[in-house]
Amino acid sequence: MNHEAIAAHLIQQGYNAYLTDDGNELFVESRIGELTVTLKHEFPEVIRRMPQFLLVNRSKYGTLAHVEPYNNTDLGKICVHDPDSISVNFNVPTLAYEGSLERHLCLLEKLVTCPNWNHEELLREFRSHWELFCQHTNTFKPCLYLACDPTVGSLVQIKRPIRKQQKGVGAHYLGLGRSQYTEHTFGIFRNTLKWDTRTLAGKALVLQLRLLEPAPYDQENFAEWYEQCVENLEPESATDLENLRRENSKEFWLVFTGKVNAEQMRIWFAIRFYRKNKKKYKIPITASECAGWQMRPVPVRGLDRESIVPRSGGQVSLAQMSVLLIGCGSVGSEMAHRLASTGLGELMLSDPDIFCEDNLYRHSLSIFDIELLKSSSLTVDLQRKYPWIHANNDTRRLEQFANLEELNHFDLIIIAIGSPTIERQFQEFVTNPKSIVDTPVMNVWLEAYGIGGHATLAVPGSKGCLFCAYVDNKEFTRGLSSNLNFLAPNQNFAASHGGCGNLFLPYNAIASNYTATMAADLASRYLLGEIQISSKVSWKGNSGEARKRGFRLTYRYDQFNDNLNILPLLHPECDFCGE
Repeated sequence: MNHEAIAAHLIQQGYNAYLTDDGNELFVESRIGELTVTLKHEFPEVIRRMPQFLLVNRSKYGTLAHVEPYNNTDLGKICVHDPDSISVNFNVPTLAYEGSLERHLCLLEKLVTCPNWNHEELLREFRSHWELFCQHTNTFKPCLYLACDPTVGSLVQIKRPIRKQQKGVGAHYLGLGRSQYTEHTFGIFRNTLKWDTRTLAGKALVLQLRLLEPAPYDQENFAEWYEQCVENLEPESATDLENLRRENSKEFWLVFTGKVNAEQMRIWFAIRFYRKNKKKYKIPITASECAGWQMRPVPVRGLDRESIVPRSGGQVSLAQMSVLLIGCGSVGSEMAHRLASTGLGELMLSDPDIFCEDNLYRHSLSIFDIELLKSSSLTVDLQRKYPWIHANNDTRRLEQFANLEELNHFDLIIIAIGSPTIERQFQEFVTNPKSIVDTPVMNVWLEAYGIGGHATLAVPGSKGCLFCAYVDNKEFTRGLSSNLNFLAPNQNFAASHGGCGNLFLPYNAIASNYTATMAADLASRYLLGEIQISSKVSWKGNSGEARKRGFRLTYRYDQFNDNLNILPLLHPECDFCGE
């Protein structure tokens, strides 16, 4: 890489650029308002990402968002882009340097000349700035993993790290809100992380902020910054803190939370107060009272619903939704995980079958679940991975669900049992005028040899039902085989590796995953209100294996061009709901 050519190009573009004597560092000076800013760049051996410039004399510009202290110097690392997300023309490095320098100066100009925008960005970047402050301040590394619903109350328990554990959540402090350390939802989570055997870490309280200030950058003004936080508490939290001052301890934890910006992003941070002597004192609330206390900022890893669900692509609004999933086979088990990942609040799983090794390579359960109930093991898996899901299990078959009040409790019923006869009988039951169920019913099935999968959604009050998918398109009468299928009816698709008692439908985990993902997407769209009418959706796979084995395909397979498109379910010739 020709350093002289890069500097010459920048000068040609009007920049005041120059190299050091050895030619390994590049400096650029530029005017921003009344100020002259200097940027520094250290040339790498090979250009693999957008060039990074450092702000010289960082401290003279005050606290700037997106500018981090660099290697304990007065240089500032300017964050203008994700270094790995931009494609760099490494064959023409002069253009890469010109483009990167323009981004750096544009950001700095906005930060320096627009104090309000800089303040807003400092709040948006609070978590990263707080963690930097913790790194520069703390002599110990554990953070606080916190699962707490701030709307429930201020009580929280914080437990110390598990002794001698060096990695994982067990190596850190763990905090649970009152509802999380008493209710069923976090039961598996608590057991896995040895909650009951950990020792309590002082007295703790969650405090709501009505106003959040940017994170501090140095220890010198930490006590004054804390006092400002106390002054910015919501009235109810201020009362809770005053009540805590009635108690004495040598260790206190205050966990602060508040929301910032238009997205109402929730911020968490914690301060640990402790004294080395055995005497107990009241918690300090002013800067002067902090004398004699060890104050340690602690980074908080939020396990609350608002923090982890949206960050993972889920929807907090689904926390109030409840789904009944009947059938925990290959498709059903994968659907359960995908539904839980959406942020769903309650999921009831029902299946009487025992998990066996035959399905190990196309099921979400593992070798440790062999000879256990599918529904029970799957419930444990969900609670371990998705701590905010309220999952329960049942062993009833579809035909055993006859309690109308129970069925109407759910927002959606999903059937993934692969038994068309029983599914059609259930459809007649739920739509019978004498026993009408107000809950939508989704049917999901997968065809042999990975040729495709299908899902129907019958919404009460909307034209379209499961029987629409069983209209014979030649006779226009209700048939026994779905008109959505890609494999023609009256063929034996079952395979066996051990006689009649070991028959199974041949397909692999990829096919079941496709079907589960497609159906879960339809379900979540309905629960979110994006879909309000009875609908159907299919995915079409490769027919090579089915054709090789001599199986006949339907006319629909050859003509199908609506892969994954959600379409109206209504069939005009349906004898139940057609016009």
